[in-house]
Formats: sequence, structure tokens, C-alpha cells
Amino acid sequence: MPNDSTRKGHFEPVHDAHAIEHVVFVLQIDPPLDDARFSEVRKQAEQFKEDLPGRMDMQALRLAIGVGVPGIAGPAASASPFGTTFNRTRPDGVVESELRIDRNAITFRTLLYTRWETVWNQAHKYFCALIPKYVAQSRITGISLNYVDKFIWIGDQSECKPTQLLRTGSKYLSPHVFELSDFWHSHTGAFLRTDPQTKRLLNINVDYLEENLPDKNQRVVVITTVLTDMLNQPDYSVLEVTPEAATEVLSAHMQELHAFGKMTFANIINDEMSKRIALSE
Repeated sequence: MPNDSTRKGHFEPVHDAHAIEHVVFVLQIDPPLDDARFSEVRKQAEQFKEDLPGRMDMQALRLAIGVGVPGIAGPAASASPFGTTFNRTRPDGVVESELRIDRNAITFRTLLYTRWETVWNQAHKYFCALIPKYVAQSRITGISLNYVDKFIWIGDQSECKPTQLLRTGSKYLSPHVFELSDFWHSHTGAFLRTDPQTKRLLNINVDYLEENLPDKNQRVVVITTVLTDMLNQPDYSVLEVTPEAATEVLSAHMQELHAFGKMTFANIINDEMSKRIALSE
């Protein structure tokens, strides 16, 4: 990360080429898979153990209320796990990539973002193998793309001003934060009707805060973008997807969410930083 002491204090993205700390891809379905179908999904996911050698099964708990002794938690009725995670961990113990499969969702999260096409191709491989088994039994209810971007202040902390990073007049930022000298949070969200079948949730959280690291404290701006295309919702047209067409539907929504996310993000950071991280490319 550049740190030219001759420059006045400024923000730098967490990586040289981009600011993305991690990215998450999610597919949600309803109703949840039954034991037999979920067992098939877990077997199918075994093919990824070379990519993601770590593995952990997740057991669901139930809470007994009103019958017998209230408040007693125990295993879910099913002997099959509620979900399974496959991951790859760095030598320092940090999970750098994780695939989570459970009865109503597939989630892939990674810290290893380089370019969109590269990271989506990796995620696509996992979803392509698993999604047909999900939609063979259930409807797609959500396709989500989530980003966490981080910008670090380089320079005297007393001179740190998020206005040097953020776009004045952005419709996604509360106006009063531009007048504050202390730390702040600006959170906003809305549902957008993008087409007769799609109810899109847009949620933007921008936080100006101080990170406490083992060797120092640093001031950062963290921008969390959560985009979810909700499908088969009340008052929207039904979307029936066959197992053969499921991957194509997923890819189309992910590409649209990526393009929409870039456009949204460009309305949060200023032109100088947009050029710095090549947002238009």
C-alpha cells in the first residue's frame, strides 16, 4: 500500500488495485431441502475438498417452549446436519474462502478478490454444481451479492476527513455526516421494483470509525453494500426455474447486481477515488 510521507493525509484502498475486503454470493430457496435432497447436496459438494479442504458440519437446535420443561435446547429432529461449511484457511488462522451449504441457501464468501470475472468464475463453479439439486425441490427466493469495501487514512489522525473520500450530495449518505468531526454511521435501505418478477433490496451502510490493531490504531471508512434480488414474492410475478436453467438465471442476476453495485458505489465515493480504484473498468 502506498505511503508517501511527502503527501498530505489521504485515504488509500485496503488493496493496491481495489478496496474490496471481502465479497459474498448467496442463493436462497424455499421451502428448505428435506433430508434426502440435502444429503445429495452434501455428497455433490465433496468434489470441492481440494479447493476448500476445511470442513465443519452445523447442527440446528430447537427450543422447547410451553411443553414439558421450557427453555431446554436440544438437537433438531433430523439426524442430518442443518448445514456444512467447506473452507480454506491461511497460516495465521484467517478463513480466506468459505463455501457454506445448508437446507435453504448456498453461500460463498472470499477475501481473495482480484477482478470481478475471476472471482465470479470461481463462485460460479460451486453454484453450477449445486443449484440444480436445490431448485429441483424448491423455488428461488433470493439472489444476493454483498461487498465490504475499506479505505484507510494515511497521515495525521487529527487531519482525517471522510469528505476527502466521499461524494458530497450522495443520495446514499445522510447529509449531516459531512458536518461531523467525530465518528459516525450512515445506514440506508430501500426496496426497488426492477421488473415484474424482481423485488430488489438495496442496503448501504457507511461507517467512519477507528480500528484497534495490535500495533496501532487507524481511522477507516467501511462501506457495506448488500444487494438482494428477491424472487417469488407476494404481489410479484412467479418465477419458475428448471434445474437446467437455474445456473443461467443465477448468472444473469449476479451480473446485473454487479453492474448496479458499481453504479451505486460510484455515487458514494468521489471521482478521484473512483479513478484510483478503476471503478469504471
